[in-house]
Amino acid sequence: METISQEAGRLFSRPEVERALLGNFLQNPELLGLAAELRPEDFSLSSHACIFSQMRTMSEMNQEIDLVTLASHLECRGKLEPVGGYGYVASLLDGLVIRPNVEAYVEIVKEVALRRQLAHGLEIAANRAADPSVAGEELVISLEKLGAAYKGRVAAERKLRFRTAAELASETSKEVKWVACPFVAAGGITLAIGKVKAAGKTTLFTYLAKSILDGAPFLGMGTTKGPVLYLSEQSDATIKVALQRAGLLHRTDLRVLTWAEASWLLWPELVRLALKKCQEVGAVMLVVDTIGQFTGLAGDTENNAGDALQAMQSLQQAAAEGLGILVGQHERKSGGEIEDSGRGSSAFAGAADIVLNIRRLTGNGSPTLRTVRSLSRFDETPPELTIELTAEGYVIRDTRLIASERAEASILTVAAATESEAMTLGDLCVAAGAKRTAGQDAVKKLVAEGRLSQIGKGCRGDPHRYYSSKTHPAGTTPCKAAEANGEGAKHVELASRPSQ
Repeated sequence: METISQEAGRLFSRPEVERALLGNFLQNPELLGLAAELRPEDFSLSSHACIFSQMRTMSEMNQEIDLVTLASHLECRGKLEPVGGYGYVASLLDGLVIRPNVEAYVEIVKEVALRRQLAHGLEIAANRAADPSVAGEELVISLEKLGAAYKGRVAAERKLRFRTAAELASETSKEVKWVACPFVAAGGITLAIGKVKAAGKTTLFTYLAKSILDGAPFLGMGTTKGPVLYLSEQSDATIKVALQRAGLLHRTDLRVLTWAEASWLLWPELVRLALKKCQEVGAVMLVVDTIGQFTGLAGDTENNAGDALQAMQSLQQAAAEGLGILVGQHERKSGGEIEDSGRGSSAFAGAADIVLNIRRLTGNGSPTLRTVRSLSRFDETPPELTIELTAEGYVIRDTRLIASERAEASILTVAAATESEAMTLGDLCVAAGAKRTAGQDAVKKLVAEGRLSQIGKGCRGDPHRYYSSKTHPAGTTPCKAAEANGEGAKHVELASRPSQ
């Protein structure tokens, strides 16, 4: 499908009008009040959008706006050079015709932006129309939305289509279409939260991407095979290491865009271009790692629910095209419940369909083990999983088994060496820092393997007690070792009930 022709470019871009408008704002900042409905993404050039966005931010904070202060604010945010440097900002005032009434310029920019958005929407609709898997009714609805947007940008003016629940059920798939069951749904947003450089988000993301590229199971569950587009906050050198670890360096169906390459773009424009690339290559998943880096939200803006919702709306529009979207977010220092553990506003989690919290297991467990807790709109997503990175990829581990294995090691460390110092199950668990259920499983296994000896009748006044069997001669059982030592201790199986 061909893209919009170059000859039609002037219909969708009027940089000279944008320059004149920005020049008037710079010369007379009070005129910004006349552009209340103008959005940064309405500008055709990203440099102009960035300059306007900074002007508006300064105006909202009641800061003085002139050439020097504007350039200084842009420089502090690393945006001055990307927009053309001090010289370009200063050139906005060259040959400027001061027009106190700038409404005409504002309307031109809005009209051109609307035509550009409409053309882009029609292009997407044409691409979808060529896809036989897209229902005709979905195409009609998409075109109705475009028409509504063109009517003064008031979507409510379109004829609203209130459907019965039965109609809704008949027009949608009975089953959720998963890109990677049960964590990434087609047409949905998954927000994965984890501590910086500790949770292993990028490692998990890259291994998940590999499974999708191969159409192979992930954690034993199905995936949809297809290309993946990956936006990474990391440098070329560090993301290369992550890709190499996952065995992805040779892939041509994985597209990677680093933040350094896209830092000059405003977030809505970046999402639009990423969506366009996904459609060009037939990608089934878009990864944003991390959203805080790419949106540029920091400090107070990151905590502002309105800014967070606006950032997520761009992704929701992309998800509406059927993409599975996986978003990384750093965990706040204080942690917290799943829904508010992410850094910044909880509105990020509120706009997501699935929220995951990835953490290392507490205690002295294996560094490759992670606990994934989740909140989801889908029944298929389990509330908690323990996973481990192995040579073959990620696998699901039994949490009770892991706890038992960890308790085994701790119990063997603290267990008494002689019968006279034998400890009850409760005392062993306390000394080993193990929960009673895990400690009971561990002790039962250790006794069965002959690594712990058990004495006592398991009744009031004579509870089961345990001591280490590590001094027993090789090849002898605890009973025989005790008989050889003349101790006469009785060794019985661990009772299923807890000791008194």
